[in-house]
Amino acid sequence: MRYGPRWRWAFTVVAAVVVASSIACNAIPGKKVAAEGTKEAGGAAAFPAGVGKMYEELSKVIRARNLPAFMPIFHRAFIFEAADGSALDRGPWRRLWMERFEETRYEKLSFELDRVLKQGDAELSLRVRRVLAWRETEGAELQLLDSTFDDTWVKAAEGWQIIVRKESGVRAQGVIPPAWGARIESPRIAALAKELAAGKPESLAAFWKGIETGGGPLVEAVEGKDNLALVTTLWRARGGELRVRLEGGKPGRQGFKSLRRLAETDLWYRSERLSKKARFTYRLHVQREVASPAFAGQPKETLTVASIELDSLNPKQVDGASLVELSAAEAFPRLAAVKDRDSGALERMTVRSSILDERRFVSVYTPPGYDDSDKAAPSSAVFLLDRGDYASRRLTRTGLDNLGAERAVRPAVVFMLHSEGSKSAGLETTDRFVRFVGEELVAWARENFKLSKDPADYIIGGNGVGGSIAAFCAAEHPETFGSVLCESADFSRCISNADGGGSRCVPGRFAKPSDTKPRFYLSLGDLESNALVASNRHLRDVLRAGGYKLKWSRFPGNHNSRTWCAALAVGLEALLPGS
Repeated sequence: MRYGPRWRWAFTVVAAVVVASSIACNAIPGKKVAAEGTKEAGGAAAFPAGVGKMYEELSKVIRARNLPAFMPIFHRAFIFEAADGSALDRGPWRRLWMERFEETRYEKLSFELDRVLKQGDAELSLRVRRVLAWRETEGAELQLLDSTFDDTWVKAAEGWQIIVRKESGVRAQGVIPPAWGARIESPRIAALAKELAAGKPESLAAFWKGIETGGGPLVEAVEGKDNLALVTTLWRARGGELRVRLEGGKPGRQGFKSLRRLAETDLWYRSERLSKKARFTYRLHVQREVASPAFAGQPKETLTVASIELDSLNPKQVDGASLVELSAAEAFPRLAAVKDRDSGALERMTVRSSILDERRFVSVYTPPGYDDSDKAAPSSAVFLLDRGDYASRRLTRTGLDNLGAERAVRPAVVFMLHSEGSKSAGLETTDRFVRFVGEELVAWARENFKLSKDPADYIIGGNGVGGSIAAFCAAEHPETFGSVLCESADFSRCISNADGGGSRCVPGRFAKPSDTKPRFYLSLGDLESNALVASNRHLRDVLRAGGYKLKWSRFPGNHNSRTWCAALAVGLEALLPGS
């Protein structure tokens, strides 16, 4: 960070203006706030009417790391003054808080009014003492700061807002001993910690032996919550670990969440409460020091290495990641192969594009009994922009076979567009690519297969960025695509013009009035990233406001091949129902 230590403390302490009664802790000194307009025991003045409630609200939004609710408490002309007289205005101050809210955990907070410096009907200044305990990242040491600030409040149309905050003194600062700040949620790890503290080192070996027998992660009951499970991800250190972070599980404000180390042992852990219906993938990001021995005249040195690893304690894997399927995870009967059931054909073909000036591979699924003779009825068509994800999964083919055999969908030819072998490493978020799909790919499909011409028989879809491009293709080519199937689609990605003339995003495209409205199936996991959830909810609300036919589906998990293949089957049945 480019600011010095003094700034670092000053920015952090803004969070300390909070209500002691909500999180009172014996480890933290400080008085509880009296009701506004009264005196506390001992004669300490209470906060002026109206402002105490604002400090209480500030406490809530900071502890929740809710930036949209945090910023309006500060006036648009807000300025922060450090002890050395330097200042920072709302713009860079806001950006700093965006960074701090990513991982910083504000755990124990209290405050009291020191004195009223100036009081008026529309403006008042207060000197407030606040005591703050926080962690820079999840699992880091617990730090404490006891300091004072001079806050100037103004009464605006929105209510009381802070317009100036000036650092006026630091009373004490330091690190809280681990025993004060330990947060162990897992009953089994808590019991282990007690045994180790009682001088029973053999307990750790017994713990690891039990985990190796039962497998990881550690799953325990949540008292009073029959629908939840406490899932604890474990990492057994191999030596030199500096940091271990989790990618997956409950979404955080960043993609990674830190594991804690149990005292000086080789056990790192992180506990999360999750629905017993959850099915999700995860990986571990490990940073460690590696000591390089002196060799052939080379000096000994220590290197820092970062790696992405699977959970060695968990035998379940999918998509290059470890897999968790909790006790009530939904079964996927449509993805189970049925003995002696006919299977459709899957052929990899090539489409040459003049628009893209390259070739594209397409895997084409034709259902059992597909007939392209003159007497045969034309088939429906499904176009999946999948980068090869669907085509490479046996689950996709099994699901399509089962849908057809059970007549859950109308007979359809499925075109799965690849990215490998092309100039672009992924799907292009450009209008040029949208033109290729809507013009050349569809024309090639109609030329080589007997397909219906009715837009109601045409579905375009995909997952991730492919889902976003699919929605844009439907917007640009309503005469072709009557339905859109989006799985965990990333609608924050916009479509750029090939000539560099700006970009257009999917929600904005469908906010425009249109006589032709495709049907939508939007599928999204409860454990997806916050940004992905927000972009999908935005499009959902736009579509509902515009009168589009929409099926909104949530599932308890994150983006992985088992859930997206299952969602594909459900989406096809909803958009292309059979007889």
